[in-house]
Amino acid sequence: MVGGYRLSFILFLKEAVKSFGFVLLIMKFKKSKKHFCNQKM
Repeated sequence: MVGGYRLSFILFLKEAVKSFGFVLLIMKFKKSKKHFCNQKM
């Protein structure tokens, strides 16, 4: 019982880290896009 709970918690952490990394990636992409537009002008 406890082992299964621990396993699901680890899986949940993995998913949270994945989605958090995805958000960071989008933010980085938006920032670089803005920077690129500023350089063009």
